[in-house]
Amino acid sequence: MLAALAVSFAALSVQSQTLPTQGGVGNDNNSNALTNLSYLILGTNAATVVDITTQMTTGNIAYVHDRGTEFANLTTDFRLSYRTALTYRAQTTVNGIPGSSHTVNMQVNSRRPQFVLVSAYVDFPPAHTRLYPIDNRMALNVKVNDGDHISFGGFEASPGGVTGFILDLWIDGNNSTNTSWENLATANFELQSHGAAPAVRNSRFNFHRELNFGNSANSKLRTTVNYPVTADIAGHYAFVVSERDGAATEQILLTYIPAGGTSAANLRDIRRRSLQWNGSNIRVGWSNVTGTTAPTMHSLTNAQRFGIASKNITNGGASSIFMNGTAHSFTASPAGGVTTGRLTIGNGHSGTGNSLGFTGSIQEVIVMRGNRALNEIELAQIHSYLAIKYGITLNVGDYRASDGSIVWDRTANAGFNYHIFGIARDELSGLDQRQARSATNPHLTVFLGSMLTTLNSQNTARLAEDMQYMMIGNDGTSGY
Repeated sequence: MLAALAVSFAALSVQSQTLPTQGGVGNDNNSNALTNLSYLILGTNAATVVDITTQMTTGNIAYVHDRGTEFANLTTDFRLSYRTALTYRAQTTVNGIPGSSHTVNMQVNSRRPQFVLVSAYVDFPPAHTRLYPIDNRMALNVKVNDGDHISFGGFEASPGGVTGFILDLWIDGNNSTNTSWENLATANFELQSHGAAPAVRNSRFNFHRELNFGNSANSKLRTTVNYPVTADIAGHYAFVVSERDGAATEQILLTYIPAGGTSAANLRDIRRRSLQWNGSNIRVGWSNVTGTTAPTMHSLTNAQRFGIASKNITNGGASSIFMNGTAHSFTASPAGGVTTGRLTIGNGHSGTGNSLGFTGSIQEVIVMRGNRALNEIELAQIHSYLAIKYGITLNVGDYRASDGSIVWDRTANAGFNYHIFGIARDELSGLDQRQARSATNPHLTVFLGSMLTTLNSQNTARLAEDMQYMMIGNDGTSGY
């Protein structure tokens, strides 16, 4: 008999040849059987991939292979970017003698991986690795030899191609409707409206869609479950592309601690862990203090009132807030001591009401966690991805692709670092910009194909190869 194995990544079940056609059917209902005295036993390396308490997905390993890579049983016409650290090892025996092989089916109870990887080598070199596609969480006719290792992998884009962190939330206007907001991150967090929902509309930023929170005073989105902010998670990071209206009031982009009203105590709680606009300033709060003590707010001025606001928080350590790449550094309080609620976007109210509601538009939101701060290159990759996608000029630093390579060199292009924009195809970062113009200088538009379309997604032309960029900047003078 073969037993189902439950592990932290997924419950993996293996059965001889054919899976039962009805979920929950017992082992005896499977008409296929191994021959007498045949065994296939699997054990794992105990690599933790999902922590049940924090829902942190850790333990993915970079496994980058391009189209055309020759594996033992096929040549790929797809890309791979990761495999799980969680690895099984098989021992097979027949009549007490090791060294046999068995062909089985596998059920992987996770929606993330697209392939089962099987290899005699623990590092899974392609020439010695067999790939089996997972369809509807099942991989069929998987050959397992004695001593083989089994892992799971696939391709996942990530903002700027940055990996090694927990991507909890990744939403944009392109993948949203007035009633649904697809999380592009394969994570356990989904969004719901609570009160009014923001309206999706065409954006003025580079032919994309956006979420308009100005349609109702109590527009908001929130996670369907509480979002964990605890002392054992070292780092918290958020990136929000937004444009506020002309109001000079304090308005929430996102808060980790929504509150049920507008009292002074409620507003203090909302601010304690938040990213917000306050007039022309972008501000972040990250504080443990409770009671009547107001949290310290760290801010940067942005007279444009639009752009890429981000925070790179290390609990109890060196942290930064950014606006279009410009940084302000501070020391963050350690997490803990404040009740965590549902991560809320566009409003600070935990109910259906309005507390510091945002009345502008949001183009994209990225929320991540990890065990360290993002480094300078990783920050540049995510900022570059967002800047190129929305035609927003970064104030400092080079623009970088998903592999860290420089695609706009600020030094080499000295004198032309104004109104930077471009077209690009970078699959690891999910970037496919087919037509573009600067958000601050829309006199020139560059596009692929024979026709400029209303939306970037409607343009059927694209750059021929992955990792292609064409970037443009001007000298900052006005007119033609």
